[in-house]
Amino acid sequence: MTAPALRRSPPLAQRPAGSRRSTRSGWSRCRPVDLHTHLREPGREDAETVESGTQAAALGGFTAVHAMANTDSVADTAGVVEQVWRLGREAGHCDVFPVGAVTVGLAGERLAELGAMADSAARGCASSPMTGTA
Repeated sequence: MTAPALRRSPPLAQRPAGSRRSTRSGWSRCRPVDLHTHLREPGREDAETVESGTQAAALGGFTAVHAMANTDSVADTAGVVEQVWRLGREAGHCDVFPVGAVTVGLAGERLAELGAMADSAARGCASSPMTGTA
């Protein structure tokens, strides 16, 4: 018996409302999601782009990723969060849920634009400091 071929699920925005993919050919509730992804864009496109990162995630079976805030510039404003979300939509490999920074520049000193990010595409906020090694 051979394993079934993996098929890429379309991004959430392209699926019929209320639909769920099953293992047979319909749709199910189970969607593998990477909750801690470093896509590096904007700012570190030399390391990875939203396009390349989401393509790798989709090929690995993930239907969505949560993009961490430690980009350059840090995703501490609604503008950067929206940019990452738009890049994910344009790539179309899997859903991209940006995670905003709790503090400006991830420095832990001043709160970031939490209200504006909550009204944008942010799916949460994180406070991991930038160490330069992540």
